[in-house]
Amino acid sequence: MELFATLLLAHLLADFPLQTDWMFRVKVRHWAGVVLHAAMHVLVTAALIQQPLTYWPVLLILWAVHSLIDWLKLYIQFKYISVGFVLDQIAHTLTLAMIAYQVPAIMGGIQPEIVPWLITWAMIPAVFMFLSILAVDVDQAAPGRVRWSKQNQTFKLISQISGYPLLAAVLIFRLI
Repeated sequence: MELFATLLLAHLLADFPLQTDWMFRVKVRHWAGVVLHAAMHVLVTAALIQQPLTYWPVLLILWAVHSLIDWLKLYIQFKYISVGFVLDQIAHTLTLAMIAYQVPAIMGGIQPEIVPWLITWAMIPAVFMFLSILAVDVDQAAPGRVRWSKQNQTFKLISQISGYPLLAAVLIFRLI
């Protein structure tokens, strides 16, 4: 469970506060952006586990599977992008669970009792990004009818800003 929690924390960090608007735009336009984004996941995961070079094959698998999931998401069209978002997150979470199950020897680099608190904090940017995506869907389904759907950019900004103190906290706890 400790490894899964560490992998989930790394995923939440790389998918939300560290995925800037620039990276997202590159990711949806070209496969190289998908590769870059998946590489960010590997770097964050490597930073949060002990002896990452020992587990380079696992990190390579994480990169490949993350790239594949995100590449497929570009080509599978959903009526509502929130559905694609949720399915994408489920696929990534299942991947992390399989890695944690298959390679339980990997140790996290942050005290296990702190990781759940950091994951809870990491859910703030994730929830606000989901609200941003949901706002687009709501506006598409009922243009001009729902007032909060116009807050798409505000939700994205809150997602980004709320992630920066989290990144600092993770770095501090990793160095302790």
